[in-house]
Parts: sequence; C-alpha cells; structure tokens
Amino acid sequence: MKNLQRLLVVEDDPLLREIYLDMFSNKYDLTLAEDGMEGWEIFQKEQGFPVILSDILMPRLSGIELGRKVLNFNPETQIIFVTAVLDDENATHAMTMNAYCIPKPVEPLYIKIALSRAFANSKLAKQRRELKPLLSLMKKLIQDHDFELD
Repeated sequence: MKNLQRLLVVEDDPLLREIYLDMFSNKYDLTLAEDGMEGWEIFQKEQGFPVILSDILMPRLSGIELGRKVLNFNPETQIIFVTAVLDDENATHAMTMNAYCIPKPVEPLYIKIALSRAFANSKLAKQRRELKPLLSLMKKLIQDHDFELD
C-alpha cells in the first residue's frame, strides 16, 4: 500500500463526517474528529498533520480557536475551513491564518482543489524548513572565505 498523505477532518455534523469519510478514505490517511477539542487532542497525540479540514462553528472549541492552537504548535500546517457562517469576523480570522475558506453547502470539487493546494503548500513549507540550515551554512562559508569572482 502506498503512503497516503495525512488529513485531519474536524466536523461536528455526523452526516458531513460520513460524506468526508466516503470522499477521502481511499485518497488520504484520514482521521476524523467530532469537534475542535477532539481535533486538538488528536493533533497533539499524532504530532501534527500537514493539512486540517475543519468546520468553524463547533462545540467546546471552534475551528478558529483550533486553528490558532495548531499554528502555534506547527506553523507549517495548512488549514481549510468549511463553514455555513463566513461572516467578516470569521473571514478575517481565517485570513490571518492564511487558511482557505469554503462555504457550505459544500461543492466537492472546491474541497478537492483546496486540499491539493494545501498539500502542495505543506510540502513546500517543509522543504523550506529543511533547506534553511543549508542556506545559512552557505552564507557563512561565503562570508568567512570572502570569495572573489574573476
């Protein structure tokens, strides 16, 4: 079996969780959470996920609050909000997290496109993090040796 990309879906509506399970269980290493608090607990236990698909309005811990906690833990995580309530306040919070926002009712194609972009962004963020020490070393070597170009 090939390695699947890990996706955490946080949704309090059981019917939508079932739909997401049907849509994504064969494409991703899928983990489902019933609300923001369970999503946060799973995120910590699993040492993070590259991408989270979350509702915004949920009991115990909202998607916005979950997003803040997640990004404090791992700023490389990509977040996609799917919500029926995309007011100015939620949209502003989502923008500060650089998150995607998709309105309900959900168009599956929009979610698939957003997931594809989010996983690509996650991969790029990881590559940048891994290359950063090498770039610092190269800069130091150039400075220490004061290379002259002919």
